Amino acid sequence: MILAATSLHLVQRHWFTSLDKTTHTKEELYNPFLSNTTAQETYQTTPQLLPRAPKRSWQDSITFGKTLICAMQERIDPETGDTKIAKQSKWKWSDTSKYGWSLTLNRNALRTEFTRDSAHVMGLKPVMKELGISFDENNVKDWRVAGLSHQFETKEGQGDDYVVYPATTARYSGWYDLLQDQATIIARFSFSPDYMVGHKGIQLGGNKKLPPLQKWSDLTYLLWEKLSSGDGAAGSTGSAAAGKSNLKHVFQHHVVNKDTQNTIKRAKGGGSDEGVASWPGWTFEPGTEAFESVLSAPNAYGVAFMLSTHKAEGQLGLRMIDKIQAFNCPNQVGDMKLDQWCLYSHIAPVVE
Repeated sequence: MILAATSLHLVQRHWFTSLDKTTHTKEELYNPFLSNTTAQETYQTTPQLLPRAPKRSWQDSITFGKTLICAMQERIDPETGDTKIAKQSKWKWSDTSKYGWSLTLNRNALRTEFTRDSAHVMGLKPVMKELGISFDENNVKDWRVAGLSHQFETKEGQGDDYVVYPATTARYSGWYDLLQDQATIIARFSFSPDYMVGHKGIQLGGNKKLPPLQKWSDLTYLLWEKLSSGDGAAGSTGSAAAGKSNLKHVFQHHVVNKDTQNTIKRAKGGGSDEGVASWPGWTFEPGTEAFESVLSAPNAYGVAFMLSTHKAEGQLGLRMIDKIQAFNCPNQVGDMKLDQWCLYSHIAPVVE
C-alpha cells in the first residue's frame, strides 16, 4: 500500500511494484526505458516477501538513478521533437477509452470522501501544512476525486490479425488539486493491469494481451491533463492549466514495498531493521550516490518516468526531482498511531 506524484503534490498510496520478473541485459538495467518490463510500473496490493538486501546492487542502483536524472534533464530536440533517453509519450486522452479505461469523477469532492480517509492522511497533514499545501476536510472545495479503472474489454485489428485486451479491473485513482500554488495529487489506489491479471487469474496468451496503455506514469498524466483542461478541474481553467506544468511536490504514502525501504535504508546507512524517522526524516539530495540509489527505488522512479516522458510544451515541462525525503507518517487507528513510511520528492525546473 502506498500513497504516491506540477506545483503538483503527488501523494501515492497502495503503490506496490514488482520488478525484474525477467533477466535484463546490462544495457536495460542502466537505461530503464529500454526494457518494458523494467519500466512496467506494475503494482500489487500486498507486499512481497523480499530479501533484506535490495534487488539491485549498490552500483547498479546508482547507474539506474543516474540514467533517470539524465532523462529528466534532457531537453527535447527541436529537430526531432523528441528525446533520446526516454521517448516522449504519444498517448492521448482518447486512448483511455480505446483501451478499456473508464473515468470516474466527483466534481464536488464531497467532504465525506475526505473524512472517510482522514485517518490515513493524518500523518501527512503537519508536513503538508509546513509546505503550504491546504488540506482541510472542512474546506475541500478546490479538490476533485478522480480515477481511471480498466473496466472494458476492447479489441484492436481486423480479421485474423486482431488483439483482445480483457478487462482487468485495474485502477489508478486519487484526489487532485490543480491550483497553481498547490497543485496536488493524492494517489489512493494504484492497481496495475499486470498485477490484476495475476490477482484475478485472467488468462493471457495468443491474441489476448495486456492493454498497451497501462503504465501509472502515462495514465496519471492523462488524468492530470484531463482535469487541468477545465473539465472538472478546481478553480478557473486558466489557474488549473497553470498548475498542470508547475509540479513542485510529490508524496508517496504508506510505502510497504520492501525493496523501496531496503534501498533507502542502504543509502542512509541504516540497518535493515531500522525504522524511518519523523519529518523531516532522511534527506537525499543530488550530487550524492545516496540520492542516485534512492531514485532507483520502486516508489521513486515512477515520478521520474512521468517527468521524463511528458516534458513537451503545455505538459509538465522540463522539471526534475531535486530532493527526496523518507519519513514516518503515522496512521491513526482509534487511539493508536501506527508507524508507516512516506516519501516526499521536491520537483524543480531544470537549471540552464
